[in-house]
Amino acid sequence: MSMRIVSAAVCYQGVIFSLPAPNRHHHILHAMYQMGLPNSSHREQGFLTDEGHYIDRLGALEVAQAADQIISNETTWVPAIGLFTEDLW
Repeated sequence: MSMRIVSAAVCYQGVIFSLPAPNRHHHILHAMYQMGLPNSSHREQGFLTDEGHYIDRLGALEVAQAADQIISNETTWVPAIGLFTEDLW
């Protein structure tokens, strides 16, 4: 069985923040803001795999395609940016 994407995630100063699907990145960013973390450009949006690994949007696109997880015929992803939660749930 191949690796799969299980949730959206945000990496900020080496700490991974995530909420279970079907939450999206903006839900995580809102929770981070409520925790008192600054709205900073020093954060990276990505995803968690079923093995617990954080991967960026480009890596997540490869994983989701290999696992046949893309649900839409109309992709929202841009090859230079990578995967969006809207492509999964």
